[in-house]
Amino acid sequence: MAARIRPGILSATKIVDSPGTQQIDPQLGAMGIVTRGAAFNQVTLVQSALLALGVQTALTNISTAQNLLSFSLPGGSLNKLGRTFQVNIWGIYSFAGGSTPTISIALKIGSVTICTLTSTAINTAASTNLQFQASFQVTVSAIGATATVEAHGTLSINLSANTPGAAMSQFVDGNTAASSAIDLTTAQNLVATIASSGTLSGAQVRSATVELVA
Repeated sequence: MAARIRPGILSATKIVDSPGTQQIDPQLGAMGIVTRGAAFNQVTLVQSALLALGVQTALTNISTAQNLLSFSLPGGSLNKLGRTFQVNIWGIYSFAGGSTPTISIALKIGSVTICTLTSTAINTAASTNLQFQASFQVTVSAIGATATVEAHGTLSINLSANTPGAAMSQFVDGNTAASSAIDLTTAQNLVATIASSGTLSGAQVRSATVELVA
């Protein structure tokens, strides 16, 4: 089986290599196998983890947006129609109590916020280390310097009165259209943030991944 190494190969719109050829994208650190599509050969991803994070430094005094993760996307790496990736974040939050703020987890590419997930009011009781999980799936719907993406997600979060491990409440995004324009021909940062309508005493990422799907 022949192996090819060419920058950006997994972003190509048409694959000319024979089915079975290994394709490696040095920009993304991803690997695929050429398969035969209906009109031309295509790549099936077999190695697609772009980022894997363990426990991160805890954030404190959260009201306005603070970064949960940030990942640099090489220029052109997402510039393919239908390119799809997933972001998963597992974490915990703490709250001093006394009010009922909401919590928002948002995903941005560059300066463009592509998806926001917002809980209802959390419990007024003081709480420590309650769990949350935010999951996003993003698909490129237009390419180039004015590209757009279709982004959706779910937020599962413990809203109990300080009962770690309690049943999670789930919330979805409100997106009904593609994002604002993003220049996918240049390098961009993929950033996930957490914010609160009041003040959280702390939040911490326990694990996070960014993975290509297609």
